[in-house]
Amino acid sequence: PISLLVAMTSVKFIQGRFIQADELCYDPLRKRFAEVQGSQVLESLGQVTHVFSDKTGTLTCNEMVYKANSTAGKVYGLGRDDVQRVSVPMLKSSVDFSGAGELLEDLARGGERANLMAHFLLCHALCHTVTIVGKSRESRDSKYEYSASSPDELALVSAAQDLGLTFCGSERKQEGAVSTLRASEALADTLRSMGILQGKSSLEFPVEVLDLCEFDNDRKRMSVVVR
Repeated sequence: PISLLVAMTSVKFIQGRFIQADELCYDPLRKRFAEVQGSQVLESLGQVTHVFSDKTGTLTCNEMVYKANSTAGKVYGLGRDDVQRVSVPMLKSSVDFSGAGELLEDLARGGERANLMAHFLLCHALCHTVTIVGKSRESRDSKYEYSASSPDELALVSAAQDLGLTFCGSERKQEGAVSTLRASEALADTLRSMGILQGKSSLEFPVEVLDLCEFDNDRKRMSVVVR
C-alpha cells in the first residue's frame, strides 16, 4: 500500500538524521560528522560483520608522519631520550620529529657533515610536486600550508620547512620550472659556504628544476634534476 511506502521512506530519512547526529561517528581530525548520501542501504549497516580491503591506505587514512631521519651515518629522532635537545616547535600534523634540535645543532657546527645535511634538506624541499594553498594562521613567521597528492611528499616538505628550508613556490618556464627556497639564518651560512646562496643579506634563492622523474614501481624512487 502507498501508506506503507511513505512510512518506510520516512523511517529511513529519520534513520539518516540519527546517523548524521551520532557523536560516535564524529571525526575530530576533519571536524565532520558522518554524511548519509543515500537511504537505500541504511537497514543493511547492522548486518556488516567483515570489511575487506585491497590496500592499506583504505583503512589507515593513508597518512604519513615525519618521525626520524638518518643523515651522514647518524640517526635523528626515534625518541632518543639520552640526547639533550633544544625546543623546536613543529606546526604540521604530518611532522612529529623529536630530533630537530640535535640536527640544527650539528648543522650550526659546520664542516662536511653540515654540507651533507644541507644537501639532505635540499632533497626534501625540491624533489616533490607539492603546491602552496596559503599561509598558516598559527605561525608567527608566516609559514606556508601545502597540498600534495602524496602524504609522503607533504611530510617531507613540511619537515624541511620546520627545519629551516622553506619551499616558497614554483614558476613554470620554457626549459622547466624554477623553485624558490628560503633558508633560515642557521642554514644560510652553510649554503653560502657551499656556493648555493649568494649574498650576505638575502635568504631566498632560485633553483632551476630541469626535469622531474615521478615515482614508479620499477625504479622505486622519485628523482629531480636541478641546476
